[in-house]
Amino acid sequence: MQRNEVNRQETWDLSHLYPNKETVKKDLDQVQSLIQKAKEVSVQGEENLLHYTKIYEEIQVLLNHLMNFEELYVSTDYTDLDRAKFANQVRQRLDDFQEQLQEVEAVFFALEEDVLEKYGQDPRYGAFFQRIQREKAHYLGRDKEEMLKALAPVLDLPVQIYEAAKFKDLTFPDFQLGQKIYPLSFSLYEDSYAYHPDKDLRRGAYVNFSNQLAKYEESMGQAFLAMVKRDLALSKLRGYPSVFDYMLRTHQISRKIYDDHLDTIMEKLAPIIRDYAQILKARYNLDEMTYADLKLSPNPQVEKTYSMEEAKDLILKALAPYGEDYVNYVSRAFPERWIDYADNEGKSTGGFCASPYQVHSYILMTYRGLLSDVFTLVHELGHAGHFHRASDHQSILCLEPSLYFVESPSTTNELVLKEYLLKEAKTPEERQIILGESIANTYYHNFVTHFLEAYFQREVYRAIEGGEALQAKDLSRIFLETLEKFFGKDIVIPESAGLTWMRQPHYYEESGFYSYTYSAGLSLGTLLGSRLTEDPETCQKWLEVLAMGGSQSPQDLAGRVGIDITSTKPLEKTISIIKSMVDEMKGA
Repeated sequence: MQRNEVNRQETWDLSHLYPNKETVKKDLDQVQSLIQKAKEVSVQGEENLLHYTKIYEEIQVLLNHLMNFEELYVSTDYTDLDRAKFANQVRQRLDDFQEQLQEVEAVFFALEEDVLEKYGQDPRYGAFFQRIQREKAHYLGRDKEEMLKALAPVLDLPVQIYEAAKFKDLTFPDFQLGQKIYPLSFSLYEDSYAYHPDKDLRRGAYVNFSNQLAKYEESMGQAFLAMVKRDLALSKLRGYPSVFDYMLRTHQISRKIYDDHLDTIMEKLAPIIRDYAQILKARYNLDEMTYADLKLSPNPQVEKTYSMEEAKDLILKALAPYGEDYVNYVSRAFPERWIDYADNEGKSTGGFCASPYQVHSYILMTYRGLLSDVFTLVHELGHAGHFHRASDHQSILCLEPSLYFVESPSTTNELVLKEYLLKEAKTPEERQIILGESIANTYYHNFVTHFLEAYFQREVYRAIEGGEALQAKDLSRIFLETLEKFFGKDIVIPESAGLTWMRQPHYYEESGFYSYTYSAGLSLGTLLGSRLTEDPETCQKWLEVLAMGGSQSPQDLAGRVGIDITSTKPLEKTISIIKSMVDEMKGA
């Protein structure tokens, strides 16, 4: 279906952010004016520094709105050339602003340590000045920073090449099974065929999908490797001990926490997921369990679907423990069209939530009416509720939490929904359905799919940093080895499974190692899920944590609800909970 054929109610309304192109251009001009204003301010004394910071804050609010708009404007249809042209014009102005801002930001990095120490305690801007203090040792000086910003369009080429290949060049011809012809696209495979109960259709779609991916392995592989080499070069240039220290700076955690997390999951979760795969094999009466079968619903006989209105009702009831204010805010997403859930050609795959500062969030997904889609929706609404509370209490300069924490509110919402559904279940069969959907969507997707991506990513960065001259084929080999290590001999894994790295845009996130954040966030969410539904005090503490945004470290945020992320114990407890769920399914 083409974009102009979809139901308007299934699309989002960007007019809440920018009603027309003229208002976009007005804000672009306003950013230029504010940058010039900042350059004219002499930062001498406390009052001037705070005034200067306020101007910088205003700039960042506008840039936040414009950057979000530029992404949202094209993500629903990458084939719309007119939209792409305007978005590119906006992007060019934004790139220019980032270069100019080096002169503005240089003022902060020139501040003495005692000044940064003092303003690190400021009630509004404290976390911002603390970040400046952390990064000052790696700041290269105004001239070099300006040079890097000028090179930004070149340094960002890997993601541009990936998006061009995935959304413009890569096409999928129809394929034939028996006497029937089936259409194929990225979204059709990712959102439909991968879950299809018909074995021949599911596996046939996988083969045809993989065959097309393989044609772009070299070009997309070179883009990926260029990005890794870029990160390695930047880490050396900025004086980080290793590329991992550089990539984990936005997570605000140690290399040890990162490595312990990945190694613990590989060792202790893998056997549980192998058991889960055998449950799928038995329930679908499969001759063998293959890689193409892993995303099946554990409930083959369940065909219940939910209208968007039913999904809304279910979600709002599940989130009731959060209180009236939170629920009322989230409920606005439906009538005010914050959600784009239409299925059309050229639309970005997967789902995401973008949260323009003090506007409201925008959620992109493809909604098929399955319970899995309800879980996806409550996940994205978790981001919306989080950033709403954070933007109400924090400056935009202190808004973003560490990447380690950023997926915690969203994955926690999934667990709150699971707990609500389990309490509402009236029969053992209903309980089995809910457990199955929770494992398939919340845990398999976040704890397995994204974990495998993160593990693979670590191995690639290790190899490049160690001096190995990897090629595109090596990326597929490393991913295949990761899959084989995790699934062992219990799953038939074809060589084409190594191409799975080509399907994940998170590798290209500017802040790096994003895939890792899902399992990290879900560790918190699993331990919080039942507590939030049963303990009003914990719920109140959690709402306070959401309001803190990026003003605290991930250790401090987790600590406020009694979780110590410096230990593997919370992760091990989470894995034990997953095991108990799988064991219950095995005993059914």
